[in-house]
Amino acid sequence: MRRMRINPISSKQREKLKLWDKITRERIDMLERIYGCPICEFCAEPAGTGLKELCGHHIIKRSRGGGYTPENCLILHYDCHQKLHDKGLDVRQLEFKGRK
Repeated sequence: MRRMRINPISSKQREKLKLWDKITRERIDMLERIYGCPICEFCAEPAGTGLKELCGHHIIKRSRGGGYTPENCLILHYDCHQKLHDKGLDVRQLEFKGRK
């Protein structure tokens, strides 16, 4: 049985991931200052624990030229994030309850 190789992350990609992590943390902090706790910008529910943790989502997909910028970032629950991807929804056409 052949083992599949895992491609290492390039230094350029590692820097992009660090930048995205910084952007999402800053946005979560901003939401916490505004609402008193971090919320999902899709469903406007508070973060909580377990499956309700938050992650960053690119508004304009990276494959379509979307960058690693604060303006291109939404904070979503993991399950809300998965729903957007599963349904193939374009977030630019949706109305967000928690977006300020």
